[in-house]
Amino acid sequence: LDVVLSDMAPNPTGDNATDHLRLIELCRSVFRLFSDENCIELKRNGVFLCKIWDGAARGDFIRELSERFSTVKTVKPTACRDNSAEMYLFCRGF
Repeated sequence: LDVVLSDMAPNPTGDNATDHLRLIELCRSVFRLFSDENCIELKRNGVFLCKIWDGAARGDFIRELSERFSTVKTVKPTACRDNSAEMYLFCRGF
């Protein structure tokens, strides 16, 4: 595959910290599908794009992704409200 895209999110609990951690874990699960478990094959220089909600674990997850990708950027689409915690991690160069 050239691109793996994850736009999924858990049902919100109403607790921002819990919701953030649950979404980071979903993204980690998708990441493991091609990085550890080899269930899907992401091509060399492939792209991984995943939705996250901003929170305390974002930096650790970005560092984890940076170990496997040459570029990791945080992207906030213009369609997102300014006060929304929703953003995407764009990872290239697997």
